[in-house]
This record gives sequence, structure tokens and C-alpha cells, in this order.
Amino acid sequence: MDAGWIAALSFCGNLKTLRLISCKKVDPSPGPIEHLGSCPTLETLHLQRCQIRDKESANALFLVCIAVRDVVIQDCWGMHNEMFAFASICRRVKFLSLEGCSLLTTDCLESVVLSWVELQQLKVVSCNNIKDSEVTPAMSTLFSALKELKWRPDTRSLLSSDLAGTGIGKKGGRFFKKGRCYKVRNANPFSAE
Repeated sequence: MDAGWIAALSFCGNLKTLRLISCKKVDPSPGPIEHLGSCPTLETLHLQRCQIRDKESANALFLVCIAVRDVVIQDCWGMHNEMFAFASICRRVKFLSLEGCSLLTTDCLESVVLSWVELQQLKVVSCNNIKDSEVTPAMSTLFSALKELKWRPDTRSLLSSDLAGTGIGKKGGRFFKKGRCYKVRNANPFSAE
């Protein structure tokens, strides 16, 4: 899309959903912030496999989408703390879904979602820098007040919890080959035994 397209969103009086998929640049030149309007009818912002590397365009995007209710960010490169912090301006967010945002940290997520007083649903999946051990009491209180919470930020801990009790990955465990189940002495391929 041509440079400056973000500024045109404020003239889209019926736009309900803005979905950007596989964009190499959101808007290389959104123009001065003071000239940007907002899109008051916008309800959903969905960013999927986009490169969010430019601060000016990320700030402009969230500023124009200030009235958005649902924010979905999935597998976007460059979506780090400084970029995601711009989303805190969107005070009416009720649903947030983050998936594959490996650069985001728990501190940044907390600072943004605690500023959203209307948040009702939160989904955090495969965001490996967001850690259970760093969840504060304020964040725990928010979790208990949500209508829906899907919290699986670290895929490694999810994998180990899913395998618990199956015998896979332990001495005397099982492995599967061509539809058969074999009992093995040691199912850990990295063991010295």
C-alpha cells in the first residue's frame, strides 16, 4: 500500500475490522501524529505475520485504532515491548490475543493490560519471554476478574505438562513407530545410557 494510508482510515466511516496479513511494512510514512484522526467504528484489529519494526508506523496504527475492542496479534516480527506499549492508548479493548510474540515480556504485557479497564478476555500463547514466575499479584487479580483466560506463554512448559503421566521421555517410557507401541529401557535420546 502507498505511504500514508493509515491517515485515510479515519475517513472510513463503516470500517469494523482491519486485518493486515504478511505486511513487510505497515506504513513507511504515516505522516505527522497531529494530523492523524481515528476510526471510531473500528472494532477489530488483526495483525498476522506482519513486520512491526517501525515505531512511527506502530504508534500511528494504534492511535488511529484507538476505539478498537478486539486486538489479535499473531506471529508478528518485531513486535517487542516498545511497539506493544503503543497499544495502551486503546482503552476500550475487551479481548486481547497474543500468539507467537516471542519478544514481548511479562512487564510490558502487564503495563498494557492493566491500563485496559474493560478487558474481559485474554489469550497468550507461545510468547516465550512472558513467564509464569514473573506474574505479579496485580496481574493475578486481573486474571481472576476475566471472563475468559487462555494462558500458555511458554511452549516448553506446556509440552512438559502435556506429557506428564504419559511415560514419554522417562526411563522405561514408550515410543511409537509405525502404529505400534514399544516399551524401551530409556526413551530419552539425549541420555548417556
